[in-house]
Amino acid sequence: GVSWYSGESGQGAEDVAGTVIGAQVSLYDLHAEYRFRGLQARGLWAAVNLDQAAEVSAKWGQVMGSKMNGWYLEAGYDLLSFRGEKTRQALTPFIRYERYDTQDRVAPGLVTTGVNDVKVVTLGAAWKPIFNLSLKAEWQDFDRADGSGADQINVAIGYLF
Repeated sequence: GVSWYSGESGQGAEDVAGTVIGAQVSLYDLHAEYRFRGLQARGLWAAVNLDQAAEVSAKWGQVMGSKMNGWYLEAGYDLLSFRGEKTRQALTPFIRYERYDTQDRVAPGLVTTGVNDVKVVTLGAAWKPIFNLSLKAEWQDFDRADGSGADQINVAIGYLF
């Protein structure tokens, strides 16, 4: 799939001179998913361009990227798929690698520390006891370009109605 969005994000804000900040933002993405028997694979790439990033940064007191981008690849395998139609359950361990930077480029005169340049490796599993219910647990290893980053464990319950 492909998607695109473009619009103004200034929300009527004004700079110090009283000029309205338009802050045109454009977002693009490409995404794909593949399933074959128990194998599941997906990927996504997205990019954002923000005009007037310097003005937006000054207005809100934080450095906003004029260019942001990211992507991920994920693969998993449903261990219960060999049972075919005998079960509606699924148990899918997965691995995901993602890379994103919300300050890939900043306006001239602004500085980025690398805290928003992130690599994440995720190992996890999702169990679906019934089609509409999902229980998921994962461990994530965060590495940031500035040397920071804390690993984390996530547990979630999802219900599709």
